[in-house]
Amino acid sequence: KQTLPTASINEDSPFGFLAQYIDNSTTKPIYAAYGGFSAIQEIYKDLSVHWDRGAGKNGGATWGAIEKNIDGYRGVFDNYVKTASDNGINLLITIDPGYSEKEFGYYLPSNLPAYAEFVEKLVDDYPSVKHWQIHNEVNGKVFWKDTAQNYAKLVRATSEAIRKNCPDCKIVLGSSINMDGKGYSKSINSYFEPVLKELNKYGKNYFDIFDYHFFVPAEYTPDSYYLALDKGINETKNLLRKHGYGDAEIWITETMIFTTNGMSDKEIEKLPKEYQTITEKQQAKSLIKIYVLSLANGVKKIFWNKLTEGPWFDFMFKWAGLIRHPNFSGSDSKKLSYYTYKKMTETLEGSDWNNIQTIQESDGIYIYKFNKAGKKIWVAWNDNSAEKQIT
Repeated sequence: KQTLPTASINEDSPFGFLAQYIDNSTTKPIYAAYGGFSAIQEIYKDLSVHWDRGAGKNGGATWGAIEKNIDGYRGVFDNYVKTASDNGINLLITIDPGYSEKEFGYYLPSNLPAYAEFVEKLVDDYPSVKHWQIHNEVNGKVFWKDTAQNYAKLVRATSEAIRKNCPDCKIVLGSSINMDGKGYSKSINSYFEPVLKELNKYGKNYFDIFDYHFFVPAEYTPDSYYLALDKGINETKNLLRKHGYGDAEIWITETMIFTTNGMSDKEIEKLPKEYQTITEKQQAKSLIKIYVLSLANGVKKIFWNKLTEGPWFDFMFKWAGLIRHPNFSGSDSKKLSYYTYKKMTETLEGSDWNNIQTIQESDGIYIYKFNKAGKKIWVAWNDNSAEKQIT
């Protein structure tokens, strides 16, 4: 069982990354270009990042991998949790019910009591982890292929197991994704409406946080796609209120836009025409707009996907990092988005996240007022091609 850390934790901070604060066989060859995992730890400090989300083989809690110690994963997970906790990094851990090659995490476990027993022990073994997520992108048909009703059963079993040993833990509903298989926007309601209806039959609140993943919809352009976020957040709020979860927080634990420098011609051809040339400047502008718009609309955490370039999942994610990688774009230099992120955290960290004022969101002008220790901080941008005078 883990010993509780003594490092101070800034839990209120909204800034995080997806599965980057981990030293394992996947990340070692990637991080070698920057000087190893210790260099990544220093980058987290430089960027004032206080959150990391563990998922899949990179810090996720997959039932079979941990219980059977597949490929020594239990030791990797132990080290991930300890290293993060000892260094003041909050963790959100995604739990996956996959147990074996025959029984992946795509479906409700056939032995639900055994799975619940695993979750109870998992939470008891890692008392520093206070945020647990129930699976990933369950409406996307990639990581979860079962029905909404069976996902609700998984949520009930997992939630009850978590709260048995950790009543103060926060439970995150398995994330949604805002795009269909062809890359176009889709509503999350068609899947999560029946999930929430099913949960309401059980008569309890089974989660505290809803995770809304926001990616680049193909029908928008690299400079305008962030505008789809406002609609997605409002849709999520309305859905939660309708089913009695109006007090649940909304997090975005995956969002990104990539740069195209270093992509092969074949990879670029897979992209919609408008996205076949994306510059560092466009990525940096999108990053700040996504964060500020999310925070102003009440989103509590936003995790960028990823910190560095690397062989991450889909080819677009390989170039979404804030730092280049020699194997992908021929350099280990920091992108403009890195310095944008750093300036953002330096300026906004410590703000009153519950008191952000929207001054204007019209005529291509966006103005927001933050309050930090009694100091007013204004964030504004102009999406028009011409200058605008604001009074």
